[in-house]
Amino acid sequence: MTGARLGQPTIVHRLVGSAIGRDLRAFIVPGREIADLAGVDIERAGMRIVSTPRHANVLLLVGSLPDGLAAAAAVSYAQMPRPRVILALGSDPSPFLPEADITARLEPDAVASAVALLGRRLADGAFSTEVADFAPGVLQVETQYVCPMHPEVVQSEPGSCPICGMDLIPREAVEHGGQMVQAQPATHHDHGAPA
Repeated sequence: MTGARLGQPTIVHRLVGSAIGRDLRAFIVPGREIADLAGVDIERAGMRIVSTPRHANVLLLVGSLPDGLAAAAAVSYAQMPRPRVILALGSDPSPFLPEADITARLEPDAVASAVALLGRRLADGAFSTEVADFAPGVLQVETQYVCPMHPEVVQSEPGSCPICGMDLIPREAVEHGGQMVQAQPATHHDHGAPA
């Protein structure tokens, strides 16, 4: 299970895991409307729908997700308390998210079976002696230094431009698709002195 909580699998932890496995709370990405269109009743399948990731123990991915939405889902997953699991219904794997704990077709019978299996997996694997950290790349911010006259000059440390000698200025970059890209620059307004 990718989102287990750190701990020895003691009798108490097994009892807690069993209770968690019976109380499945799903945060749905992109939203329950996609499941409704496919004729899948999430609550009838055995999960309660919650409005924030912080109240969920299941990240429910419904249908194919474009990269931007998958990156947002990764942020939601990072906000969920452990133990947490990912259930993918008709979704392809995404480089932004850990591998789904359970995958199933977006059909009522398949979803009901997947939810039952998910409850057992949560009950059995809620606590583990080895857990993996998850930090979505979209939240990884790095400071780069760039020349204001020669934007192709980018360094990881302060210094001077090798072309014109100007001091490099800092800018933030975020990881996207495995590469660091410039974050939204701060806007500065120079109103100057009145003429």
